[in-house]
Amino acid sequence: MSSNRPNGKGSFDLYIATNEEVKQSLNGFVMHSESKIHLPNTIVILKDEDGNEVAKQLTDDNGAFDFGVMPFEEYTISTEKDGYVNKTFNFSASKGFETTYSKNLELETTAPKIEKVNDKLAIVIENIYFDSAKWSLKEESHISLNKIAKVLTENPEMRLSINAHTDNKGRDTYNLNLSNKRAASAVKFLVERGIDKNRLEFKGFGETQPKIDCKSQCTDSELQQNRRVEFIILD
Repeated sequence: MSSNRPNGKGSFDLYIATNEEVKQSLNGFVMHSESKIHLPNTIVILKDEDGNEVAKQLTDDNGAFDFGVMPFEEYTISTEKDGYVNKTFNFSASKGFETTYSKNLELETTAPKIEKVNDKLAIVIENIYFDSAKWSLKEESHISLNKIAKVLTENPEMRLSINAHTDNKGRDTYNLNLSNKRAASAVKFLVERGIDKNRLEFKGFGETQPKIDCKSQCTDSELQQNRRVEFIILD
């Protein structure tokens, strides 16, 4: 641009204007509102003030998310996770300089359902997660199993069979043993929460009863659905 503004070099001078990008980010954790346990694998969606999707990601193993944002923009953040109420949060990038905003998102759980699974009555909740190739419960699964404990406490005559299943990766005998230990871990947790062990049975089925019989052509999603724990009502 040219200008004859005062204090220039001559009558009209040439000027260059630069517009440097102001980088800002928004990060935080998705967590359970009561226990404050962090929630991995939560879908988090960032939208602008017109409702257009700006970015979408899954929280990491620690329940963390991280988005880039623009100064002085209004956003909404929505969450989706099985077993939890979908929520929407407002966020304003209110600063004009390079900065990082922090915002934690707290979610409430949905209630368990009692319905038929393969012609058997069951308490249906979101999936139970274990450490990879192990039988130790992930912390987020404590929230899920507390739902089962609550139903059992409210129904003192109810008895359960806790059935664990794996995908078809690995040896048959290994998967059978792993699923049995995972079922036992769920029972141990419930007993520690005050449930009489005589009300609980457990069994591991390994890969013998897949929810989706995809054999050697399983997608990651199908494998995940086959890795499950079912809570079958005995009486």
